[in-house]
Amino acid sequence: MNKIHPQQDRIASFLQRTAAELLENRSFVPFGASLGPNDELTLELVPPTGDAFQTRKALHARLVAIAKSGQATAVGLCHSLEHPSLGQVIVMSVDHGIEESYSVILRLNTVGSQGTVFMGEPIVQPAAYAFFRYVNVDEASAHLIGRWSKMIAPGAEPEVLEFSANGHFSEGDTTGRWRADPGDFFTVLLQASTSRTRSRRINALTDRRLVLQEVVDGAVYQAEYERTSLAQSDKKPWWKLW
Repeated sequence: MNKIHPQQDRIASFLQRTAAELLENRSFVPFGASLGPNDELTLELVPPTGDAFQTRKALHARLVAIAKSGQATAVGLCHSLEHPSLGQVIVMSVDHGIEESYSVILRLNTVGSQGTVFMGEPIVQPAAYAFFRYVNVDEASAHLIGRWSKMIAPGAEPEVLEFSANGHFSEGDTTGRWRADPGDFFTVLLQASTSRTRSRRINALTDRRLVLQEVVDGAVYQAEYERTSLAQSDKKPWWKLW
């Protein structure tokens, strides 16, 4: 992970303090925070939905809108989660307009009259969400078009992934149809060929860089690509290509 910006530290500290207060008062709900251009911290809430997951989705959408509008230099989202190996945890995800986003996991423990408190050292890991770099379906559909080369070790055989504007893709010997679909917190790239339908999360997409994440048998794989050219279908009429 890249360096952590001081503004991210400030958001994370605010999220942790607020979470501790809510837990102490036994009133924890998912919440967020934003840091404005003048360094003012704002607690971000959405109307309760009765479902923590739906509240988290609404908060994510609110924070994405704030980040994309230029109203904030950093944002963060805090929620509880049942972790498969750690038990009940608090997840804090912090993003910044310049630095890479990251998440912090805090284990929870119920201690008699003290209620629920943090336990053990915080666990810092790659981001669970994107805010400033969130890619919606329309953006993905427009900006994926082109030829991408997978970033691999020097000397290895290059792997090329190409998307055309008319919905076709090619990846090595595999060809088929592609589209961008909405996911809960990330836009998903679907690639359908005669052998299978592949689903990958779009973690990042710029004019030059594409990062895709895929889960296979419980393991998470991430691949990074660099744009090498526009798609051929952007240069010639489709009937001369297919």
